[in-house]
Amino acid sequence: MKKTIRPSTLQRTALAAASLLLTMGAGSAWARPLGVDVSNNNGSINWTTIKNGGISFAWAKANEGTTFTDGFYSSNISNGKAAGVVMGAYDFARPAANSPTAEANYFWNIVKNTVAADGKTLMPALDFEDFSGHAGASSFSDWANQWCNSIKSKAAANGVSITPVIYTTTGEACSFDGSVAQWGAWIAQPDNGNPQTGNAWEDGGCQPWGSGAWDVWQYHWPSSAGNTLAFMDRDVFNGSSITPLIATSTSEGFDVTLKPSSIVYPGGQEEVFAANSTDGNTWHAWNSGPGTGWTAGYFDAWSMESAVVPVFHSGFMEIFAVGSGGYVNHNYNSGAGTSWNGWSSILAGSFTGNPGAVARPSGYMKVEVHGSDGTITDIYQNGAGQPWGYQSLGGGIASDPTIIINTNGYVQVFATDTSGYLVNRWDTGQGTSWNSGGWTRIGSGSCSGRPCAVVRPDGGVEVFVRNTNKSINHYYHGSFAASWGSDNLGTAGSGFASNAAGMASANGAVEIFVTDSNNNLYHKWNTGTGTAWGNWNLLVQGATSDLRH
Repeated sequence: MKKTIRPSTLQRTALAAASLLLTMGAGSAWARPLGVDVSNNNGSINWTTIKNGGISFAWAKANEGTTFTDGFYSSNISNGKAAGVVMGAYDFARPAANSPTAEANYFWNIVKNTVAADGKTLMPALDFEDFSGHAGASSFSDWANQWCNSIKSKAAANGVSITPVIYTTTGEACSFDGSVAQWGAWIAQPDNGNPQTGNAWEDGGCQPWGSGAWDVWQYHWPSSAGNTLAFMDRDVFNGSSITPLIATSTSEGFDVTLKPSSIVYPGGQEEVFAANSTDGNTWHAWNSGPGTGWTAGYFDAWSMESAVVPVFHSGFMEIFAVGSGGYVNHNYNSGAGTSWNGWSSILAGSFTGNPGAVARPSGYMKVEVHGSDGTITDIYQNGAGQPWGYQSLGGGIASDPTIIINTNGYVQVFATDTSGYLVNRWDTGQGTSWNSGGWTRIGSGSCSGRPCAVVRPDGGVEVFVRNTNKSINHYYHGSFAASWGSDNLGTAGSGFASNAAGMASANGAVEIFVTDSNNNLYHKWNTGTGTAWGNWNLLVQGATSDLRH
């Protein structure tokens, strides 16, 4: 383009976290998506070749100021999208010559028919390289903010929800103030650094988006422009999925601060559920499989105060949440792409926090939920369409419950009690009673928050729970009959503040994820039963406030 963690605004979405847990492999870091930006200087481009070269997104120049329209813009956008590249438009700004309103109008008249909620459109970008003046604005930041607000409003009028992106270099960023942090950060620092491990600020520069914040890094400028990858500006997105960069319908402008939950159908379709923090209304986003576009919509207007917890069994997708009145609510469909039945309450009470749910292969459902009086209630159903029953598992519990089915078919429930101990209860198969004696303590205490339990393919179970000193306690046994062992996995960053999330891969490796008090996401793993744990690795800066598992 230059011819003449904490992540910023676009990344503060929990969909990124959901995508992370869906796509991470054992002991690996994600692959940051790669992109390019092009203009008439690159000539006629074969976008299928570009896509096959590993490129997933691209910005194409639409105009320069109010006197130049890029003749290749329309073909770049249409051919790029047809090849499977997510495409966006950029305006090469001339702020000294034009007011932000005049330039936004000129840009929008060029791009308005190509900015769509089609799952193939990047957020529009303002390429800010000319700092010789700011007509119609009090500062460069004011000019950029006016332009971005104008484009955002114009897109919304067409039913498209966007957050424009501002392109600037690390040095020229010094001309902006923190007011531009409401927009995406596309930072040019073409030092040919490693796009998978480097960052846009690795060579310094002003950081008006906040310390270390960037969404896209332009890490390479070619010696000259051409129509192959070797002669294109190269970009990388700061995350595992470019979903935050993709324009959506205005009906999909969701606030996802109430802990999204994700699940994959047997056919590979993916679905994510969450509730708005403002009104508690629940929504879901779904696709037809990895790499396909996302669609989203609201459920009927029931206000929820917990995460939406999904379970798939016997052809049904069932979801559970605690409503604003403390009731446990339930909704279901009969498979990917089918209609939802609608929310209904399955148990009244003063419940709080996030429920846990599992299903046996027979369709026998169990839902565990935390009461405001510290008791855990076991809600069960003996098969699809059967009435719901319930019983108390006992009180003295300080955290939300975690529930698993081990390889023996036993249900195990874990929680933290009011004295800081990890505790559990279990049955020994469908139709059997819960263990006698109530909650059984594991380990020596100092636990805080909801545990995370992982079932290994070899039958072992590992449980992770935050220690009161902000480290992670680890409990494990090789089989249900074996004694529990324990150790401490330490801490990182500013000390861990969230519950842990974890998973086991098919080869037995276990991975865990946790955020520190500065919302930095960390990752740790082993390579199989009995193997040593690696060090804590920083994955994303400013990732999320909590993790579902």
